[in-house]
Amino acid sequence: MWNLKFNNKLYNRRAVKAAVSAYAHLAKFIIKNTKNYTQVEINDIDQDFKKVFVDEFANYALWSNKEWL
Repeated sequence: MWNLKFNNKLYNRRAVKAAVSAYAHLAKFIIKNTKNYTQVEINDIDQDFKKVFVDEFANYALWSNKEWL
């Protein structure tokens, strides 16, 4: 299990949700919103992508963020 925190001053929540939608076929996600963060719990990552998954997921969230700048 991985827990990632995306600061709401840097990441729009919609960008994080877009990343979850794009990667939903490769893992299970739980999203929790707080005042300052969007937290993402990641479980059951596809074994073929386990080594790179978290970095690639975070990169996708960052890339998606450009839509809401």
